[in-house]
Amino acid sequence: ACLVQAADAISAARPGARSENYESYIKRLQKLEEICKGIGVEPEHIRTIVPLPKNYPDMEKVIEEEINYHGVSVIICRRECIQTARRHAAAAAKKQEK
Repeated sequence: ACLVQAADAISAARPGARSENYESYIKRLQKLEEICKGIGVEPEHIRTIVPLPKNYPDMEKVIEEEINYHGVSVIICRRECIQTARRHAAAAAKKQEK
């Protein structure tokens, strides 16, 4: 239950969710990894993925490996908040127009 609460708090702190920057977000994800290690998850079974269509084959492989592992494993998804990504894309488009 504590790990779920930590994951929820970290998810709420993703870039754009509460106006935090990317570096702060990465530090929070690293803290989540440390929490997982602290409760006994082996480091090689704390996996990180970026959930994008271009990464589906890699994600599928990671998920399959961890499902087949007979122990505790954690998969952490890293991705910029969609709203922040849209703002960055719009700003980049405006720069290109100029």
